[in-house]
Amino acid sequence: MRTFQVRHLFAAWLAICALPLSAAAQQAPQTPAQPPRLETLPDSEEAATAPVAREPREAVTTTEKRIRGGIVTDITVNSRGSTYHLKPNSPIGTTLPGDTESNRLRGPQWNVLQFDFGGARQPNAAIAPAPAPPPPPSGSK
Repeated sequence: MRTFQVRHLFAAWLAICALPLSAAAQQAPQTPAQPPRLETLPDSEEAATAPVAREPREAVTTTEKRIRGGIVTDITVNSRGSTYHLKPNSPIGTTLPGDTESNRLRGPQWNVLQFDFGGARQPNAAIAPAPAPPPPPSGSK
């Protein structure tokens, strides 16, 4: 059987005394009656803003690829020399909208490098036949 000890009573009394101190520490500081005085900055030529020339809206071109039923499969955007692809995030397996796996956001994809494994094909007429190897030397022994 456990007996009541004085240290438990002392810990409870200390916790009760600390509650008003923690509440006082969380009070918002009082704001001064007047806002701080603002200083004016000297005028300079660097502070003046120059008009910004913006590219026309036609600089951005988009191309959509659709399948039957009007479902968008790929959007190619060419904007100021940068070409990127936007693709819809199709649901995986049996996920439903709102699940963790069915995130509707998918980031754009840029083509960094594109390899041509077939190489550039030349027409057959341009290819010259390989020369025949020279005949072996015939010598008398």
